Amino acid sequence: MTVLLTAAIHPQMTAYLIVLTGILWLLEHGNKKVGKQEPVLAAIAGLLPGGFHLAAATGPYREALYSRHYAFLYDWSWDDWIWMLAPLAVLAWFGKSKLRGTLPGFARLSAAMVPFGLLSLAGGLLISSSHSFDMFARLQPLRPFHLIILVFMLLLGGLIGEYTAKRHSWVAAAIIVPLALGMSYLSHEPYPNSPQVEFPSATSSNAWVNALLWVRENTPQDAVFAVDSHYFLDAGGDLHGFRAISERSSLADYQKDGGVVFLFPTLAGEWKQMSNATYGLNHFQAPEFRWLQQQYPAVSWTIVHGAAPKEMNCPYQQRGYAVCRLEDLPPQQRIEVPQGMAN
Repeated sequence: MTVLLTAAIHPQMTAYLIVLTGILWLLEHGNKKVGKQEPVLAAIAGLLPGGFHLAAATGPYREALYSRHYAFLYDWSWDDWIWMLAPLAVLAWFGKSKLRGTLPGFARLSAAMVPFGLLSLAGGLLISSSHSFDMFARLQPLRPFHLIILVFMLLLGGLIGEYTAKRHSWVAAAIIVPLALGMSYLSHEPYPNSPQVEFPSATSSNAWVNALLWVRENTPQDAVFAVDSHYFLDAGGDLHGFRAISERSSLADYQKDGGVVFLFPTLAGEWKQMSNATYGLNHFQAPEFRWLQQQYPAVSWTIVHGAAPKEMNCPYQQRGYAVCRLEDLPPQQRIEVPQGMAN
């Protein structure tokens, strides 16, 4: 049941969960004949998707692929390696030690996390070793560390409770309060213009979010928007996604939708075309928007970070953002491709 629920949310993690299940099975039945292990190993191998081949990524897909720096271990800093290897070392110790108050499953799970992590690391090193493995990077072999760190923290928290918190009630608060304060402080860096505690509301103290809330309440549900493809980098936006808050469709953006292309290479050409078409949109005027609507007739609205473009109907103009209707633009017989948008 757990596997089915995981598959409904994240199919890729389901594959790694089954791999972990296979490792647990092998550790528990390691003293039995190899022949009895073959069906399990074959089932795990059967989960690997097809369509992968040895070749360097090219064109738009290469651009999307290498924009995801976390997928390649040579881009990781020394402290990233510590955060990855230190939990494995502690889990190895958990698996070997007979710690007070723990059940047999504690040691088995700890021990299973070590080969699970080492296999993940080996996959990451292999993919990072040559451009020939570019098409396999979307398997994201390092993703199992999400589960490894989660299990590590749960087991570590249980040990802290067993060895200290039972006798000293202040220990839990002494650990949790500094962690909460530290995380609250660190969250100000990526979100300096947003409230740290958000409640459902029709308005927001963040100007970008406020514009998106207006879009959600005042535009048709089937409206399709054009937004600057690099809007995630705009000052003050705090990485708030357009679609999630506005609940409206939009042309592909460069940063977030590039992550989708990373997983689905066949979308690379369309992604690149759309993100090129809306690059620099915050500085478009009526002729550029006419050209954009000619290329994408379904687009009926736009949101601009800056002054409202001339000759356009913009019912929302507040705090540096303008929401404008493209359908109100007067038609033209012929529209030349604006300079810089042809590629």
